[in-house]
Amino acid sequence: MELPVRWLGRARVAAWPVLELLISVGVQVLLTPVLLHRLGAQQFGVWILVQTTLLAAAALSFGASAGLLPVLSATLHRGDIAAARAALRWLFRRVAAVAGSLLVGLVIAASCGWIPGMPGWPAATLWPLALATLAWMTATELDNATASALKAQGRFGATAQSEVAARLAQLALIAWWVDAGSSALVPIVLSLLVTVVKFFVRLAAVHRQWPTAFTSAAGGGVVRELAVTGLWVWVGALGSLAFNAFDRWFVGAWLGASTLAAYAICTQLTQLPHAVVAAAGQPLVPWAARNAFQERTAAGAAGMKLLAWSTALAALPSLLLLPLLEPALGLWISPAFAQEHLPLAQGLTIAFLLLCLNVPGYFLLLGMGQARFATILISISGLLFVAGALTLPRDLSTFVILKGAFAALALGLPVGCALRMKAQQRAAPAGGPAP
Repeated sequence: MELPVRWLGRARVAAWPVLELLISVGVQVLLTPVLLHRLGAQQFGVWILVQTTLLAAAALSFGASAGLLPVLSATLHRGDIAAARAALRWLFRRVAAVAGSLLVGLVIAASCGWIPGMPGWPAATLWPLALATLAWMTATELDNATASALKAQGRFGATAQSEVAARLAQLALIAWWVDAGSSALVPIVLSLLVTVVKFFVRLAAVHRQWPTAFTSAAGGGVVRELAVTGLWVWVGALGSLAFNAFDRWFVGAWLGASTLAAYAICTQLTQLPHAVVAAAGQPLVPWAARNAFQERTAAGAAGMKLLAWSTALAALPSLLLLPLLEPALGLWISPAFAQEHLPLAQGLTIAFLLLCLNVPGYFLLLGMGQARFATILISISGLLFVAGALTLPRDLSTFVILKGAFAALALGLPVGCALRMKAQQRAAPAGGPAP
């Protein structure tokens, strides 16, 4: 009876990040037709461009916000609240310093007339747009850091609930305030305000869990660990761009806009299972950080079981999608589109299925402090993907095969995770305490 109860508890924890993902995607889906209709094509394009800059928000901390989850999970498990506070303060200062430097650069560029023009947008209008974009990026990165701090404490529910409230508020405010003919600055500023409020709510929740503590001697070491781990995670994220973005650039440049549209639509649908699995796998990071495999043989055995079961479960969403591809595409786009592009969608689904199998191993390695190994493997896979795209025949099937090859190479993540756990079990003292 203990095993089902334990797995039920883990499933409830994993459900919160999935809810967080679904509400974020759902609100964006609802906002798209509203903003396209009210802003017009040109202003809507500005909104899309500004939103894409949020993907670069991690650059303001050089990836430290991504490294915060595994590092703080281990630090808080040791009970060193002072070191955790020091790491979070250091991250905030880094974000402020980088954002401040970018602001100075914007001021210099504006004073020298270096801000480029945009059709329909005079330079005087681009200046507030640039400021609002930088402010939104900064607030987003600070908010990401507080979310990671909450998740490191196991408070995935609090993070998801605040995300749901913020997204619904964003949807309501934009639907209320954005009128026909409005500037893209209106939804941008409203979204910025919602992000700022969400950040302060999460920050207050973090400080309620962290009572005031004296300075820790380990604080400097934790900060250094955060800087290194974050940098490796960030480099790994850049490597994964080959899988998630480069292929679309190549397809658009070589095969044309209509082919790109079909490819992007099929990719958008078939990558949803991976997005769900990646969201559900986040709790594996603090779990791995709390369980010292090198000291506890029982914890290592539990880790092996968790890796095996979670990897098997990770395949389910893509397997469920496979027989539903044709009716889903038919309802979403058209029956003719579904019939014509079904083989493409099936190939992409299989590629993303393979990628899903890597998620548990990746997150467990991250929690075990093995970000470097994961980053190197993902970066090598990304480089080989780009090399293949540049040298192989320029056909849609080539990109499907390359996606599958990338995911197959990345299967080294769960294999490496299993080998790491086995090695640490062998190194553990006999009769070590159970977790």
